[in-house]
Amino acid sequence: MPRIVFFILTLSFSNILLAEVNECIGSIGEIIYTTKSCDELNAEILTDAKLSEHKAKKELENNPYLYKIELGSDSPATLYDKALSVAEIASLKGWKCKSSIKYTDDNTACTDFLRYIVKGSVYNQTLDKFKQLSPDTLKSSKVSISELQTLSREIRKTIRHKQFLLTYLNQL
Repeated sequence: MPRIVFFILTLSFSNILLAEVNECIGSIGEIIYTTKSCDELNAEILTDAKLSEHKAKKELENNPYLYKIELGSDSPATLYDKALSVAEIASLKGWKCKSSIKYTDDNTACTDFLRYIVKGSVYNQTLDKFKQLSPDTLKSSKVSISELQTLSREIRKTIRHKQFLLTYLNQL
């Protein structure tokens, strides 16, 4: 009986040892050992990369905060009001994200926060337009120093929330 078990085990291991193993180069130059052909492996890697790219494009297409806004004819005071509003909203969304990381497992608030502050969003368009105003224009529009400090404080809060989120994501 032990000879039969030994024979079966030997036969099983010999099939494993006789399987062809290919040494392939991965998408970032790493060496990958696989029983598949390198062409099959590269096709899988490309499919995975295209799927990830497709998901990212879909996510951007579904972003409710990515649309063109017209800010050209707004007075500096109105532009300040809009900039403060989007900065306060971003700060609130960042706070919700931070709270959800600390106290729940739900990442919906963080997804919403990142969508709100992504490049090209209403948030960035408004703040970029406000940054283009010269100090003389701001003085003549009677936007006070304390109002500018309030806006700056809200932007700094948003930056701190974003840094917290990135630190959290880097630890995963």
